Amino acid sequence: VSVLNANGVTVGSTFNAKWIVVANIPNVGNDTAIASFNLNIERNEMTSIDELNSLNNLVVYPNPASQIINVSANQTMIDEISIINSLGQVVYKSVNQTTNAVIDLHEFSAGIYFLQVTSGKNIVTHKLQVNK
Repeated sequence: VSVLNANGVTVGSTFNAKWIVVANIPNVGNDTAIASFNLNIERNEMTSIDELNSLNNLVVYPNPASQIINVSANQTMIDEISIINSLGQVVYKSVNQTTNAVIDLHEFSAGIYFLQVTSGKNIVTHKLQVNK
């Protein structure tokens, strides 16, 4: 962060950099790659450890499930819950602020799904198996 600040790279700005690969070959010395790579980098706000840990207590049960699943985030507010099938299609979406949810699976076919829970900037994905 201090290097970015010292070079005038503020949050939300982009900058160009050049990456040159140098290999240290034992008993020979350094060798520099002929090709260099140009990088376009955007600086964003850093996420605090507390934000990253806010969904660590997420519990999804039962799993595998056949009729319903319970989603519990302890005391963390859930903003959105999505269920995505193996083709990447969103087959269920709920946008309610809650700490606990019960999802009816009666209309779901047997298979593997991905349960995606969003809280603020945090997204946690769980594999969900539906049995019939």
